[in-house]
Amino acid sequence: MSLRILHVTPYFTDAWAYGGIPRLATTLTTGLALVPLIISGNIPGQEIEYPMAIVILGGLVTSTLLNLLVVPSLYLRFGKPLGSEAALAAAPA
Repeated sequence: MSLRILHVTPYFTDAWAYGGIPRLATTLTTGLALVPLIISGNIPGQEIEYPMAIVILGGLVTSTLLNLLVVPSLYLRFGKPLGSEAALAAAPA
């Protein structure tokens, strides 16, 4: 198991550098745009915007955490090791 993690770990650090930081920046930018709607509260004329901003912000946080933490963990747990015969047979030539 430790050999498998040693071979796979550099791919996750590269994935974080190339994919995680842009995802996190996009999520933060969108979330910060929603903060004024959430801070202003449920005032007259914004009966739809306030609850929608809360739902969108919750979805952004949830999907970001799933993509950056849960999916790589599941891949480490259930993915095939790089040196296994099954992984080599499944790889394109």
